[in-house]
Amino acid sequence: MRGLVLNQYYTVDKSLKNYFFISVLLVAVMLLSSNDMLLSMATWVPIMFMISPAFEALKHESASGWNKFVLTFPIKRRHVVQSHYYFFLLLLLAGTMITFLLIFAMNEFIGGIQVSALLNSLMNGMGIAFIIGYVSYPLTYYYGTEKSDMILYIGVFSAIGIYIFAGWLFQQIISLGWFGLSVEGHIDLIFSLLFLVLNLIIFILSYFVTVFIYQKKEF
Repeated sequence: MRGLVLNQYYTVDKSLKNYFFISVLLVAVMLLSSNDMLLSMATWVPIMFMISPAFEALKHESASGWNKFVLTFPIKRRHVVQSHYYFFLLLLLAGTMITFLLIFAMNEFIGGIQVSALLNSLMNGMGIAFIIGYVSYPLTYYYGTEKSDMILYIGVFSAIGIYIFAGWLFQQIISLGWFGLSVEGHIDLIFSLLFLVLNLIIFILSYFVTVFIYQKKEF
C-alpha cells in the first residue's frame, strides 16, 4: 500500500510543488485583499489545487501501462483503489493544512481576519472536495482515464450544484424551525459541519462502489 501511494506521489511530484507555490501565493494575495468574496475563495484554493494531482496520477498510470502492470503484483484490486483514495485524502489534508496555517499566519501579521467564518468556509471547501472525489473516482474507473478530464468537469460542476442545493435546502429547514432557537448565531457552523460530515460519509461509501467497479473491469 505504501509503495502504491509513493508511486503516485513521485508520478506527480512536480505538479504538487507547482500547485503548492501557486496556491500559497494566491491565498496570500486573497487574504491581503480584505474582500469578503476573495477571502471565502482563499479557503478553497489550496484544497482544489492540491487534490488535482490525485486525478492526474490516474492518467499517468494509464498512459504508462502501470494500471495493468500493477495487477501482476501479489496485491488485490481493492488495494489499488485504496491507494488512490488514501492519496486523495493525503492531498486534501495537505491543502487543508496549507489554508489553515496561512489563515492564522496572516491573522497574526495583519489581523482583522474573521477566523471562525473562514474556518466554516474551509469545511465547505473540504466537503466540495469530497464531492469531486466521490463523483470522479467511480466514473473514472468505469469509463476509463481517457474520459478523465470530462469526468473531472462533471465532478466539479456536480460539487458546485450540490453545494448550492444543500445551502438552499438547509435554509428551508431552518425556516421551518426544526433546529429551534438554540442554534441562532451558529447556523453557518452547523451547515458547514453537516455538509462536511455527510459528504465524507458518501466519499467513504463511494470507495466500495469503486472497488466493485474495478473488480468487474477487464483489461
